[in-house]
Amino acid sequence: MLVTTKATTKRISKPKRQHLNNISRKASLRILIKKIKAAVLIGNLKEAKGMYIIMQSIIDRQSNKGLIHKHKAARCKTALSKKINLT
Repeated sequence: MLVTTKATTKRISKPKRQHLNNISRKASLRILIKKIKAAVLIGNLKEAKGMYIIMQSIIDRQSNKGLIHKHKAARCKTALSKKINLT
């Protein structure tokens, strides 16, 4: 592809950067959810509750930015809160 102006190179490279940022943000969220589930399985509820509070704000920010759907954010939060409160 022939790029003629500086603006077109920016227009091409910007979505690539955004895509990489989105992938890393989603991965960090998945890792945090796995850590919470592991803490619940071990029985470390105090640590799990602390991480859950942090995870709630991260999920809310990501759903507001459109990275994940708001219903998926709600499902994640309720499923983890049930796991923490049941044990």
